[in-house]
Parts: sequence; structure tokens; C-alpha cells
Amino acid sequence: YLLLLRMFRFFRLQPPLAIITRTLHRSGPDFIHFLLIFCVCTFGFSSVAWINFGNRVSSISNLADALFTMFQMTFVDFGTTYTEMLQHDVTMARLFLLPFLLSYST
Repeated sequence: YLLLLRMFRFFRLQPPLAIITRTLHRSGPDFIHFLLIFCVCTFGFSSVAWINFGNRVSSISNLADALFTMFQMTFVDFGTTYTEMLQHDVTMARLFLLPFLLSYST
């Protein structure tokens, strides 16, 4: 990490590269705010999934697994876990997926 910080310090010496440093510096508070909101939302969806499906779906059987699965569903693939949810409770799986997709869709 220190090498990365040192690299950004040298960016200040060249004006075109200094734009990157200034942009990252100015966007820092907004990025931290985004991460905070993202973590709160992911924890909320993980808690709901764990409470509703934890005893029936193996990938969300405890809160830590639910957090990992929700993070994975956000960025990689939600098909397998959602299929398991549908097998156990169709209505709750659909009610869970709709706000999840609306919250994390781009």
C-alpha cells in the first residue's frame, strides 16, 4: 500500500497525472459514504435472507455465510441461491429478489 501511495505522490509532479490524484482526493468522502451505505444495505439483505431462508438454504445457514452469499449475488451470480430459495418458498423468494435487484441494479 505504501508503494501505491508513493506512486500517487509522484503523480503530482506531472500535471496530466495530477488530475487523477486530485480526482481521487476529492471523491474520497463520497466513496466512503457509498461504501457505508452499500455495507448497511448488504447487511440488511443478508439479515432478511438469513431469517427467512437460513434454516432451509445451505448457502445462507448463518449470518456470515449470508453476508458472503449476498455479496456474491451482487457481483457474480445469484442463480443457484435464488433457485434454492424458490424451491422452499416461492412468494418470499420473489419478494426478496425484487428489492434486491432494484437496489443493486445499475
